[in-house]
Order: sequence, then structure tokens, then C-alpha cells
Amino acid sequence: MLRLYLIRHGQSTNNAQPNFSKHEFEPPLTNKGIQETQAIANHLAHGSDNGALSHGYVIHHIYSSPQLRALQTAAPLAKKFNCRPEIWVQTHERGGVVILHHKGVQHHPGLTRAEIIKQFPMFKIPYQITDKGWWHGREKLESNDEVNIRARVVVNGLFIKARKSQDIGVAMVSHNTFLNSLVQVLLKDRDNRYLHHNGGLSRIDIDSKGIATLKYFNRTHHLDQTWVS
Repeated sequence: MLRLYLIRHGQSTNNAQPNFSKHEFEPPLTNKGIQETQAIANHLAHGSDNGALSHGYVIHHIYSSPQLRALQTAAPLAKKFNCRPEIWVQTHERGGVVILHHKGVQHHPGLTRAEIIKQFPMFKIPYQITDKGWWHGREKLESNDEVNIRARVVVNGLFIKARKSQDIGVAMVSHNTFLNSLVQVLLKDRDNRYLHHNGGLSRIDIDSKGIATLKYFNRTHHLDQTWVS
């Protein structure tokens, strides 16, 4: 069985900025976002998973989106679990590295391989990330159907891991819209939306036959509740 822990990154500067014209392509975490990230790491290292584990969660692998706010969230988890995290490019947010405003859709190639190595030397970096970045802009914003296609690719990868292992814990740090699609695909439920708060935590178990079971969704009890909105 694979225990999949889905984590939305901590609050970014774009999350805290209602004025879209001031948004950045690669927004870093805010001070609150950094606190949320530390709270997540501490909870997973020392907290209880639904009462079943009293001395922290059991996590063997950590995957992250290639976007800055996700990498910043995953890095403390990796230190807590002494685990080398891996970037999974397909888990990026809808539209890639993009800004939407009155001028239309504007794209950025994203963090380059050299930039990631400098800021996050512990991460395993896939071949898709080069010295020119990893995102190739498009005229139209990625549709929800296209996000779901990408989510199915990730789910297929998770199914393979579930079949190969009797018991494994996997943490995945990603973004609200992508996590929504991922849960929809895993649960075969396109009728409901599965939205996470910043720092929200969900668990889905996947057995060797590829059957996914939602154990809990969007938990925030590990966060200061004044942060949750």
C-alpha cells in the first residue's frame, strides 16, 4: 500500500496580494508561509496520523512541484526526514509559470537548473529542467481538462509505485488547482472540488490494485488557526 500525503505549499506573496497586477512569476513564501511550512514539517515529524502513529509519520519519499513556493515548502520536510526530495515537473500549478492580467497571459520559463542547484542543492532534479528553465509558454491558459490529463500521468506513476511496494509513505507538495485535479482523478470524482488551504494536508491510500481511499482531507489542525482563511 502507498500512503499518499498531499500538501499545499505555504502562503506565497501572490496568495497574499489581491492585486493581480502586482503578482510575480515565481512568488516566494511570505513570513506566514514560512511559519506554515515549519508547522507542517514539525507535525509530520512528531505528530499523529489519525491516532495510528504517535511518534511522527512514516515518509520514505518526498516529491515537489518545480515552482519556488513548493520547493521552499518541501525543503524543511526533507531535512526532518533526512530524505532527498525529488522534483516532479508534472505536478506544477495550472498554466505553469504564468501571470494573468489585463495584458493577457504572460509566461516565464521558471527556475533554471543552476538556480535550483544553488538554492536547493539537496533536490533531485529531472532532465526536463535545463539551464533555460522548464516551462514553455502557451498562447492560451491550460484548461482544466488538460490539468486532469497531467494529473492522470502522475496518478499512473503513483499506481506503479503502489504495486511495487508493500508499504510506503509518499509526501507530495503541490498547488491548489493541481491537487484538486489529482484527487478527482484518484477518487474518480469530477463532480466535486477538492480545494486545499495553504499548508493543508490530505491522505489518500492506494492499494496494489490501484484502488484509492480518501482517509482525510485538507487538515489544518497543525497550523495556527488564525492563519487559515
